[in-house]
Amino acid sequence: GTIPQYRFADHFGEFVIRLSQLEEFFRCGLADVVDLAQLIGLRLVVGSSRMTASVSEQIVHPYIFHDANEFIRKIMGDMHERHEFTGFSDQWVDIKEGMGGLRDVEQVLLVLNARYQVMEPVTLKLFEMLSVLAEEHAGELEILARQHAFLREVRDLYRITVAATDTIQLEYLDPVA
Repeated sequence: GTIPQYRFADHFGEFVIRLSQLEEFFRCGLADVVDLAQLIGLRLVVGSSRMTASVSEQIVHPYIFHDANEFIRKIMGDMHERHEFTGFSDQWVDIKEGMGGLRDVEQVLLVLNARYQVMEPVTLKLFEMLSVLAEEHAGELEILARQHAFLREVRDLYRITVAATDTIQLEYLDPVA
């Protein structure tokens, strides 16, 4: 099986990499929290459920799920760092990286994925799975799913009608509305 991933292409100089390359990358400690996060929502282009199980057994369980609290701490640190960098404005909103944006929703899901040891990309199926596993938070997850869908729709409409960017200029929201 092969794992196509833009993030890893930066590290390896290739768009498609072998599992053995990825395993060595994590074993050597070269990966950061973003690299780890990429594997939780992994989607294979070529391969089978056996390949997904191999990724889970050889990389995700030992490097993420085995010490989920450390992974969660790193995710939260990354979120706080990003918020400081992104900043605030009354003229624009970064719908992806800004506070409460798409990345925040996805990072909350990463925390839950790690806590409940779920390997699933961000889709409606993930929200449904987590609602069952974290039954006490089902209502909040339903709200989060709606907010995520709304943010994606606004971003997509903005990209189609105004500009291909995640920075939403408030003065140009009329076509989106």
